[in-house]
Amino acid sequence: MINRLSIFSVLFLSLTGLYSQKEYNIISLEKIEGIYKIHGKEKLPKHVKVYKIEKNKKRYLGKLLDGKKSGPWIEVYHDLRILVENYTDGKLDGPISLFYKNGQKEWRYNYAKGILNGTYNRWYENGQKAIDGYFEGGQPIGIWAWWDETGKFLKKQKYPQKKYGITKNHNQYTDKIDIYN
Repeated sequence: MINRLSIFSVLFLSLTGLYSQKEYNIISLEKIEGIYKIHGKEKLPKHVKVYKIEKNKKRYLGKLLDGKKSGPWIEVYHDLRILVENYTDGKLDGPISLFYKNGQKEWRYNYAKGILNGTYNRWYENGQKAIDGYFEGGQPIGIWAWWDETGKFLKKQKYPQKKYGITKNHNQYTDKIDIYN
């Protein structure tokens, strides 16, 4: 019994130390070329929790992995709106949302590796839908719709899907040249 307890204790303490994270106030960090560093120092530890002090209270913003934002980040603005973002390797990745101070969602966008990709929605503070659209590879595509604050439909607009290929009268392959139908 003592052997099992000893082994468990050693494993628990080892893992706890392995995954402990240092905490840094955001004002003690600087961002250089997409990487956060401690002011005047080379780099941060591998895993870091970031916080800020507001009204004498510590509020966590998110985590850094190798100096880059990683996972969920939450920012509360002075007007009490809340921004919720997700990061992978320092790039926006997944849904991000901004909420009005009344808790109603103001907008929600989707990102893939730092590029707008997926649904794009906006709402008025009263909860009424304002815009519905879609992005692919950072470009608007498909049918987008707009409404006013009362819910009255305003307009629709169709964005063509762009195609990529070889340009005419050019003998060199290019990655991103628009060819429309």
